[in-house]
Amino acid sequence: MTQQKLSRRTFLQSATAATLAAKLNPASAQPSAKTEIPYPENGTLIPDDDWRLWIDEKAEWKNDPLFLPEDITVDADGVLYGKGSPLPVNEPTGGWELLDHLTGINVTLPTTVEQHHWGKFGAGENKAPRPYTPEEYRYAADDPIPQNGAYLGVSWWGRAIHIPAEWKDKRIFLHIRGARLRAEVFLNKKLVGYSIMEELPFECDLTHATDPGGLNLIAIRLTNPFGRYDWVDGLNAQWGAVKLYRSHGFAGLDRGMTISVHAHPCRVKDAFVLNTPTQNQIVATVELEHMRASNEATDIEVRVVDPETDKIIGENGFFAEPIARGETKSFSLPITTTSTGVLAADSDAQPVPEDIERTIPFGFRTFGPSGLGTNAMFRLNGRRIKLYSSISWGFWGLNGLFPTPSSPKRK
Repeated sequence: MTQQKLSRRTFLQSATAATLAAKLNPASAQPSAKTEIPYPENGTLIPDDDWRLWIDEKAEWKNDPLFLPEDITVDADGVLYGKGSPLPVNEPTGGWELLDHLTGINVTLPTTVEQHHWGKFGAGENKAPRPYTPEEYRYAADDPIPQNGAYLGVSWWGRAIHIPAEWKDKRIFLHIRGARLRAEVFLNKKLVGYSIMEELPFECDLTHATDPGGLNLIAIRLTNPFGRYDWVDGLNAQWGAVKLYRSHGFAGLDRGMTISVHAHPCRVKDAFVLNTPTQNQIVATVELEHMRASNEATDIEVRVVDPETDKIIGENGFFAEPIARGETKSFSLPITTTSTGVLAADSDAQPVPEDIERTIPFGFRTFGPSGLGTNAMFRLNGRRIKLYSSISWGFWGLNGLFPTPSSPKRK
């Protein structure tokens, strides 16, 4: 019997062949936005389908100033500032009229530039794929077969969104679940959001850019400066005056964007649960934002609701100190609950209008070591466990960055 040497390359080729032989249908992994999804709990979902993706090859970006979240502020008119100066407004090369329904291609979120354009706007000369560099791929020196066809630069993502006429004179926010790498968000040609925190959630205040009842066009400018295409996560790269971790080298948007509307001047900006070592006891943290001057205390109520019966199975509340106009503060309070469920936090109103309530599902999880110095072991929810780890730098199928629903059937 002839023995065949199994190298890393032949193993990958064999795995690819096996996948093709299984006759998988890639279209089944990317259904339309009509598929029911378990989120959001706190907003109106923007459909994932009918987005336009356009490649802005001539856009300048390599020497742009960059800003962290703590550098960004918003004034009373909705103007964004970075370190005290208005943020640059980077329009599409050639003008806003290029971002119409005929520009680019139609895509469904989540997706990336590379899912649709790998090799078309390649990283090498003449837009053709080129060999990887060691900074992009660990095995570049001894594995010359893979070629880099990623697009480095600016892409635009656009869609019309519905903003009801009855939302006039209310605060409106866009919630984005993830993007890579830098995201500059525009509504009706006005800059409303900025984030350089790769694939992390962020929100944009749309209030001063909306046309309730009219046509509202959202445009998201993504910039992909560099990236890695393997599992090595210890290197960074220079972009302008700063260094950033390379991360996965794709540009894309996650699905599940939402819009929330708030009529009350005080909104629950965020809410989350921290478990404690004591079973059935949690600490709820509520982040409040106030948009008008007030010397009155803020009434905070937090409840744990059984998702099956809608019964309250734990609650607490208190009066927080006054919050200044435009200020955000966090408040934490303990709750004893009979079971896991959904945390509901609200403020200042009885009965509670939906626009100042925020809900989040949670479960009981405690993890820590015991027996240190004698018989040390890890315990999860009081039970001994063993930890088995695996590399965390895999790639999601189809687009590289984000998971897509494996089945259109959702509860």
